[in-house]
Amino acid sequence: MKIVKQKRLRTMLLKQTVLFIITLTISGLISCKNEASSVTKANSAVEAAWLEDYEKSPFVWGFVDPTGHFVILPKYDELRDFSEGLAACNYGGKWGFLDTSGRDVIAQQYLTCADFSSGRALVQDFNQHYYYIDKTGQKLFACPGIECSNFCQGFAFYSSKDMWGVLDGRGKTLIEPQFMDIRHGYEGQFIVKLGQYYGLIDTHQQWIINAKFDDIKVANDDKYIVKSGMEAKLVDKTGKMWLKNISHSSVFLDDFCIVQNKKGFHIISSEGEEKYTTTNKLTPLGAQRFAEWEGSKAFIINSEGRRQTKMSYDGFLMFSEGRVGALRGDYWTYVSLDGKEILEPILPLAWDCKEGRIRYVTQNGYGFMDADGRPIIEAQYPEARDFSGSLARMAIFR
Repeated sequence: MKIVKQKRLRTMLLKQTVLFIITLTISGLISCKNEASSVTKANSAVEAAWLEDYEKSPFVWGFVDPTGHFVILPKYDELRDFSEGLAACNYGGKWGFLDTSGRDVIAQQYLTCADFSSGRALVQDFNQHYYYIDKTGQKLFACPGIECSNFCQGFAFYSSKDMWGVLDGRGKTLIEPQFMDIRHGYEGQFIVKLGQYYGLIDTHQQWIINAKFDDIKVANDDKYIVKSGMEAKLVDKTGKMWLKNISHSSVFLDDFCIVQNKKGFHIISSEGEEKYTTTNKLTPLGAQRFAEWEGSKAFIINSEGRRQTKMSYDGFLMFSEGRVGALRGDYWTYVSLDGKEILEPILPLAWDCKEGRIRYVTQNGYGFMDADGRPIIEAQYPEARDFSGSLARMAIFR
């Protein structure tokens, strides 16, 4: 998750100041518990300008337990899921962190922040500085570039003069910025773009796969999909060829992937065994299930090509905890691994099953049902997010 600075002009008394803001790609919103005085008091002119222009959402957020009881009261502007025991929270325009008891462990003081990863979180203060903090809020080291990422596998990325490099866990430069793009590969490896092409390097900047491909993606724990023009290959983590003469490959899900060549679509196991071949389009659904398309309709099949559903569908989510959202006509239902619908297709939207609970929405609002389609939290809330760590973010109107 990369954090990017953007310029935004702020008008103040008798002068103007330029405020850099970061754009943070996140999966959801959450909030934290803190005293109002700690988040409304401005400590600088820039901060005062930001808080003056800050617009609150129509909702306030809190956390509910599996019974729907608010264990952290809904009073916060934004929340994110807990990560490594702490959740980022926004109250009155400032971000901080709280623990699962609702205790404010890092006061709201930041313009923006990322989630904790590898014991560190990237934050931006109101002086336009970016740096990493630990779980006590102690500053560890500054971001050395214009953009920085979260830590993952013990490393973070940063950019300087439109080129990307790598930081180690101490904030020291491991690889100088020299790549146009960089992504995490298998542990201790990086997918990098040098000029127009992608390759693979290790932490010592040794080339495992030379930069000569249009793209490289992680296929599973020890394989990569490398693509050049209309051709694709699967290689292992040492760069050795594993499967060639294909035009496309999905990532591996539950030990299987789908590859495409001139003969059609093939389900391949992680050992390289071809399990099923068809001229119909195949898409992976996870849990060793696949969608086989006949025109605009699809059936669910297993890895050997046997149909698991009698009904055909117009679209699918991915299997999660033995359930998959399936679109039939204009409405969604959920299908089990054995191909049975757990309820009639009556839902306008669908989400994955998480921790045995499925988020759903009606004209009355959001709620949760169990994995068999029985409502367990009444659909009455204006916003909700999925369960994570036995807690779900839930909003009410102010």
